[in-house]
Amino acid sequence: MKKNNIIKFIFFCILGITIVSCSNELDENNKNQNIKHIDAEDIPVSVKFNSKSLPNNLNCQLFVFWKNSNENDYMFKESIVIEESRDTIDFINKDLSDKLYRFLFVASPVLETEIEVVTDAGFFLSTTNTWEDMMIRATKDSISPENYYGILDKTGEQIMNDGTINGVLTRLVGQMAFDFFRTSPTNIAPIDIISGDVASVVDRIYEIEISYTSLTKGITFDNSKNIKNIVEFENPSIQKIQIELNGDFKVPFPNNNKYLDLIPTGEEGAVRIYGLCSLPTSSLTSVDMEMTVRYLDTTPTCDNNDNKIHTSNCFDKRELTLTIPGSSFTSNIQVKPNYYTVNKGGILFDRIIDLGLNGSLLISTDWE
Repeated sequence: MKKNNIIKFIFFCILGITIVSCSNELDENNKNQNIKHIDAEDIPVSVKFNSKSLPNNLNCQLFVFWKNSNENDYMFKESIVIEESRDTIDFINKDLSDKLYRFLFVASPVLETEIEVVTDAGFFLSTTNTWEDMMIRATKDSISPENYYGILDKTGEQIMNDGTINGVLTRLVGQMAFDFFRTSPTNIAPIDIISGDVASVVDRIYEIEISYTSLTKGITFDNSKNIKNIVEFENPSIQKIQIELNGDFKVPFPNNNKYLDLIPTGEEGAVRIYGLCSLPTSSLTSVDMEMTVRYLDTTPTCDNNDNKIHTSNCFDKRELTLTIPGSSFTSNIQVKPNYYTVNKGGILFDRIIDLGLNGSLLISTDWE
């Protein structure tokens, strides 16, 4: 995922080619027998995979498409899982001499496949399907950052001459992020929180629920390898983040919650909340979000005021809902592959919960 200096995860599946030669040994007894001559065009060619170059946490599949040099559409040929138990894929020599190939690499976590390759109608690929019929589809609406793809075009002649097929995998998904920080009335840049009684802007918040509409379920590509079409999830995608508060109902950092972190610019009390990952979205649509923060009120309702020892049961539970983008926001919020879409929320107070009383939220969005 690109963050600040744009970190790009790339690795290589190196496929070495070995040509299997055929020889006929004749002894005296075979001289008068009919000999079947093997045409050079029918000699099998095996492409060997080096699966050791794959990270252990990923499962990688290779989908092979091909076409004649005078044709427009790549047709699906076959697919294999790249692993030690299946380390070759066979071609016929004559096919390498007059065919063009397109290789699609798709990698997803080993423990649970999160993206799959199907037709745009949702069926398994067959040899009657073209490249433009193919869709990469998320198996669920909450996927991890560890989903990758790579597309490589090669002629059969290049395969023969080069002896290798290098599959370069890049991250296919992008991730939402939400930066909350104190700001001033005249400048939306982050500044340090002011109160010594506040550890971070998410103090007293015990749960964050984010509802996303228009996240992408599947993408298809045109023959130029550009994203052609987007299929969205029909229903909103819901993310719930549970936050463990300390004895003072604060959220200090560093924090063990994987969805919470300090924002990269380092202002005191400023927090980044990590949202869902998604396949790329269309530039014509916008991801709309509602963020509901559930928190403990600051006024105790118990009889422990004398010793000031309070538990969470001493406070009413309240909630505050933020709409992103707001009514004044004019640009579409999109998900881009290998990027964080950072929604920056500047508040005029030290805590998000203070917005429920007397505040306003300034939202801007960009890609890191």
